[in-house]
Amino acid sequence: MFNNFFFTVKKVNEFKLNINALYDLYLPVVGQSATSFYVILSNMVENNKQIDLTLNSDGICKQLNVSADELSLAKDKLEAIGLLSTFISTNNNKDKIFIFVLKPAMAYDEFIANPKLKSLLINQIGTTNFEYLEYKNGPTSQLQD
Repeated sequence: MFNNFFFTVKKVNEFKLNINALYDLYLPVVGQSATSFYVILSNMVENNKQIDLTLNSDGICKQLNVSADELSLAKDKLEAIGLLSTFISTNNNKDKIFIFVLKPAMAYDEFIANPKLKSLLINQIGTTNFEYLEYKNGPTSQLQD
């Protein structure tokens, strides 16, 4: 990606931020920077009243305290795990604009039904922590708030 780029954020119609799934399932796999990037983009589309607001990447890099290269890696991780699609467009000045389309996090059952995602998660957090997640998210969960 570029040192500084313009972007806009969109969401699929059924998008809703699922913080529990994001932190329990995705954070261990994609890491803190990618997760924070996803949350910031989510907040932008939830709080933004303008449909096509174009933003500069420098501000989001400063907010996340990451370089442009680290932001690019975070974007790549979100794309790889299915939370983000990226398209490139141009504006009237022929500037490239990245269009980030946010996708909702899978629910626990859907995530672990995917053998690759389940394996990634287990490799990252270990069997004991995965068993805790199974217990926490199972149909007969005994955990109380």
